[in-house]
Amino acid sequence: AEERRARTRYPSLPYVASFGVAEIPYLVAYTFLHAGILWGLVDFFPHNNGFLFYCLYYFLFIALMTYFAQFLASAAPNQQTATSLGMAYLTVTANCAGFAITPDQIPDYWKFMYWLSPIHYAFEGVVVTQRGPASPVGEGELRLDACTRQPSRRRPSREGRPSRTQRASP
Repeated sequence: AEERRARTRYPSLPYVASFGVAEIPYLVAYTFLHAGILWGLVDFFPHNNGFLFYCLYYFLFIALMTYFAQFLASAAPNQQTATSLGMAYLTVTANCAGFAITPDQIPDYWKFMYWLSPIHYAFEGVVVTQRGPASPVGEGELRLDACTRQPSRRRPSREGRPSRTQRASP
């Protein structure tokens, strides 16, 4: 009876592939919906393909998190275990990503998580594509580039309109 049941089952690869492919339209729709709203709210600097780079990084990040959650759901024995493992993983990677706790403050025994954290790479990619790499110090307000920790110029405001820091100061 066991051999007969094993012969009538489908291989697992088509199931895995169908779950992966079925998520892509939802991920693309969610990426453009979220990125379109956030792009206008955060007032990112418009430059060459900045929106598309942001969408790409965001799509890759939410795809990674979605597929990781699917993996946990299939590999864990029950929902409570999968949820607990997922939350523990997200907590550790979020704390070691480099923006809540700077890389210099992460204990030495957790440094490896800084490099393994997908949140770190998503954050770094968005910062680099929206802010750009460190530029030489010139006129204007000096800032510390988030990725390289080097001083760089403040970018010009959009279309002659004052930037948020200029609007906030009296």
